[in-house]
Amino acid sequence: MGLLATLSLCRREIVRFYRQPSRVVGALGTPLVFWLLLGSGFGESFRSPGAPGELSFLEYFFPGAIFLTVLFASIFATISIIEDRHSGFLQGVVVAPVPRISIVLGKVLGGAALAAFQGALFLALAPAAGIALTLGSFLLATAWLGLVSVALTGLGFVFAWRMESVQGFHGVMNLVLMPMWMLSGAAFPIGGARPWLRGLLLANPLTYGVSGLRHILYPADSAVRGDLPPFTRCLAVTLAFVLATLSLSRWAMAARRLGSRALKRSLLWALLLAALALAAAGTARKFLSSREEESGSASPASEPIPVLGTVPPFELVDQDGRPVRGVDLAGKVWVADFIFTHCPAACSEMSSRMKSLAGRTATVEELMLVSFSVDPERDTPERLAEYARRFEAPAGRWIFLTGEKATLHRLAQEGFRVPVSEVPPAEVKPEIGPFLHSQRFVLVDARGRIRGYYDGTGAEDAGRLERDLRRVAAESKR
Repeated sequence: MGLLATLSLCRREIVRFYRQPSRVVGALGTPLVFWLLLGSGFGESFRSPGAPGELSFLEYFFPGAIFLTVLFASIFATISIIEDRHSGFLQGVVVAPVPRISIVLGKVLGGAALAAFQGALFLALAPAAGIALTLGSFLLATAWLGLVSVALTGLGFVFAWRMESVQGFHGVMNLVLMPMWMLSGAAFPIGGARPWLRGLLLANPLTYGVSGLRHILYPADSAVRGDLPPFTRCLAVTLAFVLATLSLSRWAMAARRLGSRALKRSLLWALLLAALALAAAGTARKFLSSREEESGSASPASEPIPVLGTVPPFELVDQDGRPVRGVDLAGKVWVADFIFTHCPAACSEMSSRMKSLAGRTATVEELMLVSFSVDPERDTPERLAEYARRFEAPAGRWIFLTGEKATLHRLAQEGFRVPVSEVPPAEVKPEIGPFLHSQRFVLVDARGRIRGYYDGTGAEDAGRLERDLRRVAAESKR
């Protein structure tokens, strides 16, 4: 009886939606126009320090536009709850002899199916955005969208069940949805955000939904995935989000119709389910993380680290005034970053992490650390030598390079595929300085090939970088 009720309500939600063509057109057309106009309009000005070097904003924004579709489709599908209450249908459902969770699941799964289907239609446009899409990645991404849609529809259920007015529901949800979407990494990279803003992003459960989709669409592109939370964490948080919103939906339904005693009992059940959801998510994360670590410690042949490009030839000068060419690093595994010595923002933290990396990998004889200045006009060899002493750079293992500004910026943008740009004097802000540059570390193997990109300011990528460089160093010995 419960399963039949769930399926019947689910089917009813789907049928009534597609009997209203205007809703279908609006649900798909609005995010598409939003993606094209915003993506194209901001394309030339997209120069975030955390952004991948060759990724256009139109391509970067594509997963965010998909989530805009899913977010609004999921939430506003639950408007039917208010409409059903006004028509009297909901009262008939509530008094029916079926488990209350069946009503919740029927409404939620119906709305989630609609949202996932609309997201899948948008996803099919991925090749137009420059994203390679296989059948496997399409199916996996659609399943991921379905999982997130369940959580979001459950969230909409909580609000809709408590409200009488469709207009009021629209107002409240718009107030909630746009900040939730904007603070999910949908429109800008997490790594380029200020620490306080990054904290808000990581506290938003939708961030992990967007990040999980990026992991699926870019399975081998470290340049895109470097700033994202690990996929295992994305999965754990999303599962917890699903269970929490379903529990809250069940409680919201009980809170409207039950007396004080029954309401307290329902609330206790909701809290218990939420606690179990968090425990299950934590267990899943621990299990999946251990599997990921086992995979990372496996032989390089079992899961090879991808080759993402090749560093072009260069000739620069180090902190001791000696010429250094790219060929001088042949046979070495090295980690590169781009800084400037009077940087008021992330450079000190990046160099501190480089120092820590040098200490942890002292036994890796093949390893070099290379810091390129993006402001060579002020970063003379003498200035770089002073900076090297400040961070106790080990002689012979960590070098700082300077040269012509045009050469260094071209090397960053075209060679390492990371963004670097000079800020016009009138737009310089004291907290940023005169240059915008990537905060990534770049792993280069003994043959001069780029093997990975890592967040140079976050602790999360430190272990992954060290693990990968040891594997790449082992490759060079074979």
